[in-house]
Amino acid sequence: MTPERAAQAYGGMRVTTTRPQALVLLLYERALLDIDRAQAAAEHGEAQTAAAALRHARSVVLELLASLDRERGGELATNLAALYDFAFASLAPPARREEVDAVREVLDGLLDAYRQVLEGQHAA
Repeated sequence: MTPERAAQAYGGMRVTTTRPQALVLLLYERALLDIDRAQAAAEHGEAQTAAAALRHARSVVLELLASLDRERGGELATNLAALYDFAFASLAPPARREEVDAVREVLDGLLDAYRQVLEGQHAA
């Protein structure tokens, strides 16, 4: 097995053995990583690589949207859905730098807030 395939297998095991709450963190982190990769590729004139990273970030945002429990989540789930819809639309290639920066800011804020919630649960 090549090192790359081993890393992919490990990553898959990480996802399948992680608590649902931690999966949301992984999704936020991956979307932000994809955004960073897209911006770096765009800065180097690699339009196809940037577009592919943005498409993947959009698929991650769709997973976040699909993970919402709108019945139990009430207004919070509705508000998150609106943010995810904004992120999905704003990341459509070719996205403008300002749009991508706005999505990054939103996802960074959500990641920080979600971490705080989980830390509060662990402290309780």
